[in-house]
Amino acid sequence: MQETSDIRIIDSHAMRDKLSKDPSGSWCARPKIGRLVQLIKGFYGGELTVITGPTKNGKTLFAQTLTHHFAMDEIKCLWFSYEVPARQFLEQFGDNLPIFWLPEQLKAKDINWVYRAIKTAVQDPTVKIVFIDHLHFLFDILQSGNPSLHIGGIVRSLKGIAKEQDVHIFLIAHMGKVGKDKDGKWRDPEAGDTRDSSFIEQECDNTLAIWRGRESKVNAKLKIIHNRRFGVFDEVIMLTKQGPYLTELPEGHTEPQETKKWSEA
Repeated sequence: MQETSDIRIIDSHAMRDKLSKDPSGSWCARPKIGRLVQLIKGFYGGELTVITGPTKNGKTLFAQTLTHHFAMDEIKCLWFSYEVPARQFLEQFGDNLPIFWLPEQLKAKDINWVYRAIKTAVQDPTVKIVFIDHLHFLFDILQSGNPSLHIGGIVRSLKGIAKEQDVHIFLIAHMGKVGKDKDGKWRDPEAGDTRDSSFIEQECDNTLAIWRGRESKVNAKLKIIHNRRFGVFDEVIMLTKQGPYLTELPEGHTEPQETKKWSEA
């Protein structure tokens, strides 16, 4: 096929051969949650996962659990923990703090600074995972004329950064208030419940929701709202809090009577 000075069009076989020689996007980090790995295999380079859920229902705890799992496989993570001070954040991991990276000083409301920080961190080739807690610290809602479009632009930028730097980015995002169904029962989170912008779920590769429900004290549900790579939707995995992390409960588990509180487990 003819080509211009700046455009070259190749056939599908040539593209496959080219990609086979490029290691980027070919790695996968697998957490120690069997059902999750069974359903989506793991988390691949160049992709973006949104972790959403109601306030104080385990979003950061789940991300910390993944950090612990990845560290066990010598995969290092880069953390942007805007939600709590660094001292408190590190204490949440308990006595056996895994090794991961974090900026010595954080800068909010600047996606370009986040990009530069990621570029700096991945000079260590074992840094493959990025956690951002949370999305709303990356923009100034008071200065945004159209918050939905602004948020969508940030999420698209993060997806581009993931592809360019060959990392997997986990982005924690707030969920809107989950109401009741037509029968008057509290419904589970579903697609479209992530707060402020539909572009969040549209731009990401995975949307995971975590919540404890209104009856549970230490158990939580992790729902794969959508997975683009394998077309997985609305699968639920039961988790329980043990110490500073979440662990998987057997498939088909029904919630037992719970005597401990979330903060005590």
